[in-house]
Amino acid sequence: MSEEQIDEYTDLPETDTYFLARLRNRIVNMGVEVLSEEVLIENVHIAHPEDLVFDQGSKGIRNAGNVMSQMGKGNNNNVSIKWDGCPALIFGRDERGRFVLTDKAAFKAKKYDGLATSPEDIQRIMATRKGDRTELVQTYTKLWPLVEATIPDDFRGYMFGDLLYSDTPPVKNNKYVFKPNVVTYEVDANTELGKQVGASEAGIVIHGYFANAGSEPNPVSDPNSKMNDVPQMLMISSTFGANPDVTIDKRSMGRIHAVLDSAREIDKLFHPASLRQQKISNFPGLMKQFINVKVRQGNFDNLTSEFFNWLPASGVNEDQQNRIKQHVAQNKEGFMAVVQSFKAVTAAKQQIIDQLDQQSGPVRASVEGEPGHEGYVATIGDLAVKYVDRMKFSKANFSANNQAKFNK
Repeated sequence: MSEEQIDEYTDLPETDTYFLARLRNRIVNMGVEVLSEEVLIENVHIAHPEDLVFDQGSKGIRNAGNVMSQMGKGNNNNVSIKWDGCPALIFGRDERGRFVLTDKAAFKAKKYDGLATSPEDIQRIMATRKGDRTELVQTYTKLWPLVEATIPDDFRGYMFGDLLYSDTPPVKNNKYVFKPNVVTYEVDANTELGKQVGASEAGIVIHGYFANAGSEPNPVSDPNSKMNDVPQMLMISSTFGANPDVTIDKRSMGRIHAVLDSAREIDKLFHPASLRQQKISNFPGLMKQFINVKVRQGNFDNLTSEFFNWLPASGVNEDQQNRIKQHVAQNKEGFMAVVQSFKAVTAAKQQIIDQLDQQSGPVRASVEGEPGHEGYVATIGDLAVKYVDRMKFSKANFSANNQAKFNK
């Protein structure tokens, strides 16, 4: 977008939590407030690397480039697979040793006791929510004895993960096939994992562990070492497994570093004090919101011009729209650099995803027929980012869960 086009747009006239349950192929979305996929079960925000510029300005671009370049240098022992299971489950034993099985909303509830210690408690919790939760309650009831049997009597704390299946998956072409949400998984029946799937009645992928209801989550690389062996209840680790081999294209990384020539202008565009003074502190957040709109559309074309076209539908008032447009007009270089950084990081990230998809072990995953997992999480030092093909998984996820009206 040219400076003249930006000037042209500045002259124009100037949300209890979302509940998502996908059981087997579909349980209808009945939440009261839609949250984006960035809200995770552990309430820890793991960002897309391309979104870090909106959260941290030029520092975010540097962090994104660093975490990806470190993967290219072989520092990949902290990579996990983002399994597309649903619903999210939290289970373990409280301080009194009572078995608990619940969901993420109830686990974090402040206004009621969400630590269900019986199937009747689950039914009571679900009865307080909108919509017919009968099938979901039946699933919890079926899982109850299986999951409880995995938890030793002296265990304290809570595992958290996602349900992959609640009936032994069918076999097609000598592969166990299950689709808990958007991603379809296939496991060769002749492999060790395939034999475990065939012997099980339900499967859960484990993401981590809470010491108590108020603690921060901790990763768990080998969940089965902490639990009883119950063949009917398969527990799968989200750990990637072997250290993946990733190569980063130097030209792609060069494009990311080139954007940092405009670091001062980017930080000026997103300067917190300036945004507060102009009463547009939500500007970076609006840009992320707009990105999700573009994901639903299936492309990242014309980001600069279409952001201004979308603003009237964003929910902010006309005065604030005008202030945002004026602010962008005064910081054109920074605005253009932000868009360029988003595209440059997205392109480099896709190279990593394509390579990880080819090395992700005995489980074949696909989204609407296209090979690939939901995504991956990589941690370098204190920074964790998620590698998700938003044009494949995120778009399909939005569509499958009937969120077309979200942010219009």
